[in-house]
Amino acid sequence: MKKLEFRARLEVDSSTGEAIAVYLQVRKGRAAKVVELANGDAFANYDRSGLLLGVELLAPCNIAVFDNLTKIEPKEVREFLRNKIPREMALGA
Repeated sequence: MKKLEFRARLEVDSSTGEAIAVYLQVRKGRAAKVVELANGDAFANYDRSGLLLGVELLAPCNIAVFDNLTKIEPKEVREFLRNKIPREMALGA
């Protein structure tokens, strides 16, 4: 299994400072598959082996989406995705 490597990239609106997109990486790699989540508000990237590489949020998203997405992931991945989402991008947290 690929080594966990956490990173977060945040894009903010330059006039308001509010988050408009965030990418939460859990592993390095090239995305071979992208899965749309939450009606296009989020996208999950997977490598050729089906390992989760990261999640991109483009709009506020219910935290349950991440809970479902990470059921088979290590505890560190679940905690990182749940705890590092900017508050304005997480619904139901």
